[in-house]
Amino acid sequence: MAAKKNASEKAGAEVKAAEEKTAAKTSKSSQKKETAAATENVFIEYANGQIDIKNILADIRAAQSAEDGNTPVKTLDVYIKPEEKAAYYVVNGVSEGKKVDLYF
Repeated sequence: MAAKKNASEKAGAEVKAAEEKTAAKTSKSSQKKETAAATENVFIEYANGQIDIKNILADIRAAQSAEDGNTPVKTLDVYIKPEEKAAYYVVNGVSEGKKVDLYF
């Protein structure tokens, strides 16, 4: 009977250790999810106006899709010139002076 009790206690200890490992992993993964859920907002303010970078990127994506929707975008470089109320962009390193207008 003592052997069954020792085996039962050992099995219980192993289950408890496994539960603690699972709890630790769950805690770490939930911490990573919290970090990934951060919100980023970037605004350009110029001449008493404001524009969200997300809007500029959306306009660029729409313009690129309308021009050549078949080309996958691997790199995108954006040059914002508020004094011209324009954002120039280069897709995949091919410089063609593409431009979208900014609306403040």
